[in-house]
Amino acid sequence: MRIELETLPLEKLKIKPLVRPGSMQLVTREEARRIVNYCADYQIAILGIEAFELLNKTQIMPDMNWILDCSCFFYDKSTFSKKSTDAAKKFMENAPSKLYFELVLNIATAS
Repeated sequence: MRIELETLPLEKLKIKPLVRPGSMQLVTREEARRIVNYCADYQIAILGIEAFELLNKTQIMPDMNWILDCSCFFYDKSTFSKKSTDAAKKFMENAPSKLYFELVLNIATAS
């Protein structure tokens, strides 16, 4: 089951998503890192992360070099959360600060 960012304690995490057309919610690199750490703490699996460049107030462009797909870890549901958050942490450590990120989370594996 997909989880929306609104269900996380965004105020506590000091995160204010940038809402884009189509209800896409983008966050800064630092905000994404806080979300990833929260997911690791609460065993929430990360299905994937996509990066976008903000071209202007109404346009974004996906950065095809910065996409993380964690579906390869889904084969073992007992380790899916840990493996996906570990991969997401490494991904975010190296991601450029100029990009904005959309995170797709999964609560089916949350304990």
